[in-house]
Amino acid sequence: MQINYEEIRNDSKKITDSMMSSKQCVPSFFEPMKYVKYHILTYLIFALLSFFLPDESGDILIGIAVLGFGLLHWFFIFCFISGYVGLFAMISSSDVKELKLSRIISKKVKSYGIAWLMIITLLGLVTVTTELNIGALVFGNFLFSIFGFFVFNLDISRYQVAGLFGALSAAKDKMNQ
Repeated sequence: MQINYEEIRNDSKKITDSMMSSKQCVPSFFEPMKYVKYHILTYLIFALLSFFLPDESGDILIGIAVLGFGLLHWFFIFCFISGYVGLFAMISSSDVKELKLSRIISKKVKSYGIAWLMIITLLGLVTVTTELNIGALVFGNFLFSIFGFFVFNLDISRYQVAGLFGALSAAKDKMNQ
């Protein structure tokens, strides 16, 4: 779907107006969980399966330490996502959700989310079928999530400058009223 900079500015202005006049409740701390529940569930299933497989290294403490690092990483992902969930919760109007910019960003978020889920599944299969065990899942997810967030940020940044000008224009108009 193609979008030009004028459409981005106009859509950003409408989104900003909607956010500034929002009467939505602040989302709960656990609200982001509903957006990554399949990712976490898949991750935990493969992590649990790996502990029932024979341990080739002979040291269960290393596996527990690696799993602890993975859970800490999920905590950071959760904190990162919660900021965006709170921000987008302010958008209340269904008209805003139908804007071209909103549809593009929504489609991108879903695409990256599906790719991430597929990578977790692939890493989980590597975890249960090779001697890499839990390390493949934990460190693979760590590397892919950092790389994926970086690529996602590059992808979305194409819309940010025009969106910033639209948001500033909306804020200026709101202050002048």
